Amino acid sequence: MRHIISLLNMLQPRYMNLIMKEKLFSKLPTKQEGAFEPTIEIEIELNKFSALCDLGESVSTIPKSVYDRLNLGPYASTEIIFNMANSTFTRAVGIKHGVIVPINDCLVMIDLVIVDMPEDPIAPIILGRHFLRTIKALINVFEGNI
Repeated sequence: MRHIISLLNMLQPRYMNLIMKEKLFSKLPTKQEGAFEPTIEIEIELNKFSALCDLGESVSTIPKSVYDRLNLGPYASTEIIFNMANSTFTRAVGIKHGVIVPINDCLVMIDLVIVDMPEDPIAPIILGRHFLRTIKALINVFEGNI
């Protein structure tokens, strides 16, 4: 009898672990397929762009090539240095204060940091946390809308 009890005590933690794993994994949500790119349409100087809404970015950025095409005039110098996704560092070319962007029938002023970087063909402009907070953006990743 003592041998059977000791065998049950030895097997019980393993059995309990299996039960707990089964209960835990049965409550996990299913993996969603497809990537959601949080972008919005913006207009600068009558030019329309898709802009990426990036909560990981503290400032809003624009590639120098896009800035030059828009002819937004002179910009202020800045000492901002970016740590890029490929682990390199790059210095911002400058910053343009007070660029007016219409969002949902409202005019919003934005500061754009000009960076000498490749232009993304889908969404060349990145809108950072400061701008997203200003327009009170709500990003719902599950439903895929902003």
